[in-house]
Amino acid sequence: MTSADTGTAPEDPAGSYTAEDYPGKVTKFLDDNATLVLSIIGFQSLDADTAVRRRGELVRLLDGDFRPDAVEHARHFDAAGFEGRLSFLYWRTDEQYEGWWNRPEVRSWWENLPLDGPDGGTWRETMATTAGRHQYATGQKSPAGPSAFLPLTPSPHFGFQGAYRARMADSSFDRLGNDIRELPEPRPADSLGRRLTVSLPENVCFIREGQTWDDCSEAELQVWQRQMNPVIGSWVSELERNPVGTGCISIRDCIEQDGGGKDLERRSEIAFLLSLGHIEKAARKNPSHLALMNAFTSMYAEATFDPTMNIWVEVQIPHTGKLEAEYINCHGLTGFLPFFESRPALPAPRRRHAVPQ
Repeated sequence: MTSADTGTAPEDPAGSYTAEDYPGKVTKFLDDNATLVLSIIGFQSLDADTAVRRRGELVRLLDGDFRPDAVEHARHFDAAGFEGRLSFLYWRTDEQYEGWWNRPEVRSWWENLPLDGPDGGTWRETMATTAGRHQYATGQKSPAGPSAFLPLTPSPHFGFQGAYRARMADSSFDRLGNDIRELPEPRPADSLGRRLTVSLPENVCFIREGQTWDDCSEAELQVWQRQMNPVIGSWVSELERNPVGTGCISIRDCIEQDGGGKDLERRSEIAFLLSLGHIEKAARKNPSHLALMNAFTSMYAEATFDPTMNIWVEVQIPHTGKLEAEYINCHGLTGFLPFFESRPALPAPRRRHAVPQ
């Protein structure tokens, strides 16, 4: 490993405490040998109505056999000026995901997506992650992500830098890093009119951080908007503007929506990082993140309200070969395209193993 893999977390203080000392909970896989799948499918267009219509095509494919265990939707506006609509699709096992992905109507839709014309681009970033490389943590019960179908259990690993790593069992014997010191400067890919996939390094880290305020009091919401929203925005902007310094490959600042496209009282930031160690280093040293942590600590240390904001985070570090990225007629700054070698993608491959009936 090079010094880029800065994955040694600060000492975990949990050994001095019991789980009951912390309000935080984490999801628990029902089977420690299972592989959870998250497929993020996105649509980009200069016209919001087009992106909405294209997402509607996907939504109509989500019922029936092997349907996802949880479905969430969002909108975002990317740095290239494109309207984005995306869906988070979760399956509790990879066998269930493969069953859906190999349904004839799903395969036909994906393989026949247009490579030109006014419909814009379509992309998918799909990861299959084992229990020891996954964590979802929250302080509230409001379901989001995999907590919609996995049970929550108390955890002592909260309240210190390095908690993300400590909550993943594989970190006890695996640094979860790679040998890449830093990202290259981004270069737009030649991707319009093409179907591309990307060669990715090992141990790319996915993080989804969310905030849900549907049950918040007016007092808490006003304080959040005044103290937290500006510093969250600054940190997101820093990650987007400074990929070389932070290791951030891509970040999408999302307003979450219901199935009909109505905005919810929920926001999430989804990012892919070169490794968990890269973002740990940036979080410890970057002024934007330090300002965010100081604002958060101050907000709740001096609270004059009963805190009900649901703040949650999901981290996944798929094994090599278990993260797939495919881009169809997307602009050249989409996702992984500006940083890694791309190659023509074949139509969605039919899997060799049998699908359970």
